[in-house]
Amino acid sequence: MFSAEGIAVAPGGDIYFDTAGGNGFSPDTALTEIPVDGTVQVLAMKGSAVGTLPAVGVPRFPTGLYSAATPAVDGAGIESCPGPTGVQSFDTSARAAAVTEAGYLNGEGFYADLALSDRSWWAGVYDSYVDTSYD
Repeated sequence: MFSAEGIAVAPGGDIYFDTAGGNGFSPDTALTEIPVDGTVQVLAMKGSAVGTLPAVGVPRFPTGLYSAATPAVDGAGIESCPGPTGVQSFDTSARAAAVTEAGYLNGEGFYADLALSDRSWWAGVYDSYVDTSYD
């Protein structure tokens, strides 16, 4: 049983919905199609969903704020680090504002979390929304 997380109706009338792991008693994320004839089909999801995250320079994610991530130093325990574009020194009030903003992560929704975080963290943001270890 799937519980729809998102739903869209194509111009021709076909309906598509997705479910995240843990919704509707499903341990997996799935994409389902219901054509106008009423048949139901779970579609194959190929590739990584992380690869569908916004590319560098797309609208609403300006490069000055969301520059390309840089590879992390070997042994750092992470894959990438924030790019240096637009980085400025922090004063005390900027640091306090950053701590406040970080407090909103994992609480305002997936797209808000993308907007609040650096591109180098986006794969982790995605992973936190598809984690099925909760009850």
